[in-house]
Amino acid sequence: MVTVEVSLDRELDVGRALDVVDRIGDETTFEIGLLLFPLSTADRVGFEHFVSRLREASAAKGPVVMALADFHPKAELDLSARSD
Repeated sequence: MVTVEVSLDRELDVGRALDVVDRIGDETTFEIGLLLFPLSTADRVGFEHFVSRLREASAAKGPVVMALADFHPKAELDLSARSD
């Protein structure tokens, strides 16, 4: 099951986003939570930094209950296959 939270804030605020992450993390009725920022004007790098700060703030509160990944609509597409 998936849940979607939408932030209509133009500015990315770690504190407010962390409140939503905590709420999503406490929920047990779904496995995937999406937090969308459709009005944000952050570029790809700025958004990556925001998510990094959000990860750090979440980890500082205690055991991490979920993984956080950033997806930006203007990120370059990489279809290369990796062979590690």
